[in-house]
Amino acid sequence: MKPAGDRLHERFDRLRTVVDKWESRVMEMPELALEFFNRGDLQNIRSLLEERKMLLEKIRLFRAFIQKWENPGFQSILGVTKSEDEQGRKIFR
Repeated sequence: MKPAGDRLHERFDRLRTVVDKWESRVMEMPELALEFFNRGDLQNIRSLLEERKMLLEKIRLFRAFIQKWENPGFQSILGVTKSEDEQGRKIFR
């Protein structure tokens, strides 16, 4: 029987897979834009730029989410940093 934490780890693996696919898509976009440019397809170039902007923002947000919550030794729990927590504990000693 797997420990409960393993399933959480699998979810972060899936999130990283999704982000990796988004990054691959962004890497393909310059070549696609060049194809559209050669055909004079300005509408598809515009759509590609909008998609790129959206994907880059999602990648940034998901990477930050993964970095913040995946590591079991993360420095912040519910927005309280480890140093703030330690300072608060000193008050009650």
